[in-house]
Amino acid sequence: MKLSVLAFVIFLRPAVGQVPPISSPVSGLLFHAPSHSLRFLLGVPGAAYYGPQLVSVDQGYPSPDSRFVIVTRNDATSLLQAAGSDAPISILDGLLSPVDQVAWTADASYVVLFNSAASRMQQVWITGDQWTAADPVTISGLSDGSTLIGTMSTCRCAVFTAADDVARHFMVVGTDAAVRQVGDFDRSAVAAIDRDDQMYLASTTQVTRIRLSDLVPVPEVVLQDTALKQPIALSVSQAESMVLVLTGDRRVLLYDLQSRAPSGVISLTISGTMLRRLPSPGRYYGLNDPNVSTDALYVLTLGPVNKVFFVPALEP
Repeated sequence: MKLSVLAFVIFLRPAVGQVPPISSPVSGLLFHAPSHSLRFLLGVPGAAYYGPQLVSVDQGYPSPDSRFVIVTRNDATSLLQAAGSDAPISILDGLLSPVDQVAWTADASYVVLFNSAASRMQQVWITGDQWTAADPVTISGLSDGSTLIGTMSTCRCAVFTAADDVARHFMVVGTDAAVRQVGDFDRSAVAAIDRDDQMYLASTTQVTRIRLSDLVPVPEVVLQDTALKQPIALSVSQAESMVLVLTGDRRVLLYDLQSRAPSGVISLTISGTMLRRLPSPGRYYGLNDPNVSTDALYVLTLGPVNKVFFVPALEP
């Protein structure tokens, strides 16, 4: 059964008193792990900082456009609306709980919630002022230790991966909770979903692509580079004809999709853990998640001159 849920509004009390007026440009909404809170990223990277705590939560998963966020708090899961308010507003409560993994589509129209311990999944669609939540389902047939890595809105599917001693496996799960195996790859491979049915994989020396909509997906080698070693994270943009690969030796390798050739190397002074596109206008990528309050968020900025900036959290 699917439930069409009309919006109901509950204002959540800010965690640290009244939120002051925001005078700096808002680049996006982020979850700040050290303070267990949602915060706006104020200013543009290079002159940006975490704003004050908006809402205290156990975990937060903002949408790519920062309009919405899935949060968990006191073993409850909710969908909040962040746009148009100084503090996010609860619009949908009673979602799957507990949740430890969440994946959004790029246009924030579809989100999948996953409880890895119970192998349970819930799907939520957002259209205008309507929020539709499917009933949670138990997935049978996922490999042990499977991780949710992405979603596809056209087929209302979730993409999972798991690795064993032999290979890395990828699976697609639809609304009926049926698991479809889409391929086995080198266990070092990392993946990113760009278009609705395309997944890119970076492994040692090469980047491949498969169409997830194909009944039997056939990998296509997109580019090869002997300098590509120890991939940690991957980001792809077909619109910008660009592939970025974060590696274990503190580098970000850039490739041009059209020419299928290397287009640059960025050396880092930190050990990055991710390549997450930030909602800020421009080409900004988060390279890490702060673990303690003294840690900074490091952001890669692509442009005429590629740079890495740190984003501090200014505590009261």
